[in-house]
Amino acid sequence: MFLRVIIGALAGAVVGAGFLMSLHLLPRQGDIIVIAMSIPVIFAFWMAVAGGLIAGGFRLAGQNRAWWATGAGGAVWVVVIVSLVFGGAFSKHNDLPFPPVALAVSCAAYAIAALCTGVRAR
Repeated sequence: MFLRVIIGALAGAVVGAGFLMSLHLLPRQGDIIVIAMSIPVIFAFWMAVAGGLIAGGFRLAGQNRAWWATGAGGAVWVVVIVSLVFGGAFSKHNDLPFPPVALAVSCAAYAIAALCTGVRAR
């Protein structure tokens, strides 16, 4: 059980950092529609990377249901990131820096999902 949490948290850290770096590399000027449409593609790519990392880690640890953990972690990650973006956009006091919070959210999302969905292989 502890090993599943570690695998999920490490995958979340790698994926969260990669997603933030990808967002940082997007051009700040240009067509806003193209930039807005590229964010879901980047997010889907990093979710696939998370799936590969969790699947590899689960296989090494002798666990099953890696893709369930990936889907659940991605769903939690989407909900929390969207709520952080809307909360920051509509808040008068934007005290929380977005990158550290987004990285912590991805770690926690994939760790909780791996904990809740993983099953030891028979």
